Amino acid sequence: MVVMTLIMNACEMQLDHVVINVKFGMDEAARRFKTLGFVLTPKGRHSLGSINHLMIFGTNYLELIGLPVGEITNRRDILKAPVGLNGLVFKTDNVDKIYTHLKILDMAGDPPLSFSRPIELGGVEHQVRFRTVTVRPDVFPAGRVYFCEHRTPEFVWRPEWQGHANGVRSIPEIIVVADPPGGQCEKFAQLLGIGAVNGVIKFKGGQLSIMSSVKYAERYKKLASPFGQQLSMFGGISFSAMNRSYINHLDFLDCNILVYNNRTLIRLDALDTVLEFCD
Repeated sequence: MVVMTLIMNACEMQLDHVVINVKFGMDEAARRFKTLGFVLTPKGRHSLGSINHLMIFGTNYLELIGLPVGEITNRRDILKAPVGLNGLVFKTDNVDKIYTHLKILDMAGDPPLSFSRPIELGGVEHQVRFRTVTVRPDVFPAGRVYFCEHRTPEFVWRPEWQGHANGVRSIPEIIVVADPPGGQCEKFAQLLGIGAVNGVIKFKGGQLSIMSSVKYAERYKKLASPFGQQLSMFGGISFSAMNRSYINHLDFLDCNILVYNNRTLIRLDALDTVLEFCD
């Protein structure tokens, strides 16, 4: 198939990271995730003006992205987007080929973009560099979907940032909600070059689970984010956690927790985000 010759083999497709938009509430969001037992990278500042913290796992990571308070920003995409799960990012070693792939699918947005952020390691400043290419916004109403080409992965995946108290090692599943789910499922399958089975698209190390708002509410009960009149949304992140008991014994005033035999669900109301920790 021509599409698949332009990107990596389907069995090699991998999640790179998931993004939570915190807008101007970075410090409070970082506090919440530290309390949940995550190690956060030092606050970074992109050359485009946004700020971030990362939670690094084996081959993927969770990113908190926001904007500095009191400054004019060029990141209109972050400013306009709602707080909460807002970005789904896949790996690539060549964003130019991905851009061609997106044009063939009639999903192309802006051309590839290069940017960076400084980081200090052992008293020496380095530049973390990457290139991204984004799917056109109207294709996936849930939020930003894009591909990231890391030019300096050695400055991202570092052991000092991977030892989380909650034992999280990876993001094996991302929940996408759509009514009806079939159209969005088909588009994700086209994008990734992977067939869907019962609303599930499996890739190396993880899967997208695309479901109706009814199925979503059944899965997350009272913690489910309100779907309302949306066409689609990112409904939750599932983590593989080796020390779920760390989370089960936390006492939060600003979140809701449901504990089951093999999973723990947490809703962070301030970030309209549902997190699922699985054994």
